[in-house]
Amino acid sequence: MESIYESLIQFMWPEICIALSAIVILLSSLFIKKRSVLTAISAVGIIGSAVLDFVCLQQYSDSGITYASYMLSADTATFYFRLLFAGIALFVVLGSYDYAKNFEKFHAEYLVLIHLALLGMTLLVSSFNIISLFVSLELMALSFYGLTALMKDQRSSEAALKYILLGGINSAVLLFGLVLLYGFTGETTFNSIGYVLATGGSSEAGLIFALVLIVAGFSFKIAGVPFHMWAPDVYEGSPTSVTLYLSTASKLAGMGILFRLMYSVFAYAPSISGKLTLALAVISVLSMFIGNLGAIAQSSVKKMLAFSGIAQSGYMLLGIIAILLTEGSGAYSIFTALFIFALAFALAEIAAFSGVFTFSDAIKSDNIEDYRGVAKRSPFIAVIITIGLLSLMGLPVTGGFIGKFGVFSVVGNIPLIIIGVVNSVISAVYYLKFIRVMWTGTPSEESKVDCSIVPYIIMTCAATLVIAIGIFGFKFI
Repeated sequence: MESIYESLIQFMWPEICIALSAIVILLSSLFIKKRSVLTAISAVGIIGSAVLDFVCLQQYSDSGITYASYMLSADTATFYFRLLFAGIALFVVLGSYDYAKNFEKFHAEYLVLIHLALLGMTLLVSSFNIISLFVSLELMALSFYGLTALMKDQRSSEAALKYILLGGINSAVLLFGLVLLYGFTGETTFNSIGYVLATGGSSEAGLIFALVLIVAGFSFKIAGVPFHMWAPDVYEGSPTSVTLYLSTASKLAGMGILFRLMYSVFAYAPSISGKLTLALAVISVLSMFIGNLGAIAQSSVKKMLAFSGIAQSGYMLLGIIAILLTEGSGAYSIFTALFIFALAFALAEIAAFSGVFTFSDAIKSDNIEDYRGVAKRSPFIAVIITIGLLSLMGLPVTGGFIGKFGVFSVVGNIPLIIIGVVNSVISAVYYLKFIRVMWTGTPSEESKVDCSIVPYIIMTCAATLVIAIGIFGFKFI
C-alpha cells in the first residue's frame, strides 16, 4: 500500500488536479450560475494539470517508470499525449464559450464531463496493464455518452442512444478480447504479455482470435472501417463543440494506446505481428477510401467532417503499422511522426470546428448549402475554417502536409504511401467544395456573424499553429 500511495503522490498530480477541478465546478454550480466563472474554473484546472504534466515530463520522461503496481507508466509518449489532450480540452472549453449558451442550463455538467473525459484519456495513454486500460477507456466512453446527449433534443437523444448501445457492445467485445489475451498469456502487464508472445509461450490460434476482438474494439474507438458507422450520426446529433472533442481527443487517445500496445506487446511477436500488420493495413486502406468517398456525398458539414475523420484515422494507422513493420526498432522516429500528425490534425479540427459552430449557431443549420456566402458575413472566421480544411487536405505550408509526409515516410511501404497520396487528392473534392460554398454566392442574411473575444483568440491560435507547423515542422521529422 505504501508504494502505491507514494507513486500516486509522485506521478498522479495532473490526474488529481483534473478530478479536483471537476468536483469544484460541480459544487460551485450550486451557488454560481455565471458561465464565465465556471468556465474560468474549468480553464484553471486544465491549465494546472498541463503545467503538472510538463513538470513530470521534465523529471521522468526518459525513465520509463511504471507505478501504481505496474498499472500505469510514465514516459515521453505518455506526457506528450497528455499535454495534447489538455490543450484540446482547453480549446474546447474556451472556444465553445458562446456556443455553450445553447445548453446553458447544463453548462456545469458539460464542463464536468469534459474534465472526466480528459481524466479517462490521460489514464488511458498512461496505462501499462489491460485492467487499467479497460477502466480508463470506459471512464472516457461514459463521459462522451453524457456529452452527446447534452442538447436534450431529438437528434441529440437519438445520437446518444445509438452511441451508448453500439459503445456497450463494443466494450463487451474488447473486454472479451482482453480477457482471452490474459487467459492465453497468464499476464496483465504489457511487458509481461509481450515477453510471453515473443517466446512463443501461448496458443497462436487462440491469440489470433483474441487479437480479432481487440482490433475490432479499438477500431470502433478510432472510427476505423468497418466499425465506423456510428460516427456520422453521432457527430451530427451531438452539440458541435462535443463533436469537436469527440472527433479529436477521443480518436487520438485510441491512437495513443494503440501505439503503446504495438510497441510494448505485439511488435516483438513475429508469429502474429505479420497477421496484425495485414489486418491494420486493410482497416487503414478501407478507412481512407470509405472516409473520403463517403464525405463527398454528404450534405451536412458535421457528417462531412465525420467521414473526413474516418479517413484521418486511416492515415494515422500508417504510423501504427510502421511500429510492426520495423519490429519496434524505429519507435522514436515513428512516435515523432505520429505525434506531429496528431498535433496538426487536432489543431486543424479545432480551427475548422471553431468556425463551424460559430456559423452554425448564427444560421441555425448544419447543411452545407446554408453556408453559401457566409464568408461575406465574417471573412475572418471563413479564413480560419479554410486554413483548417486545407490542413486536413494536406496542402503544403500547412501542418497537415507535414503530418502526412511524416507518417508516409516512417511506414516505408510504397503501396500504402501511394494509396495515402491518392486519397489526399480525393479529399480535395469535398474540402474545396465546402470552401467554394463559403466564399461564393449570396448569404441568406447580410448581418455580421460575431463572437466574443475568447473564441476569436482560440481559433486564431489554432490556425496560426497549423501554419507554423507547416513552415517549421520539417525540423522534427
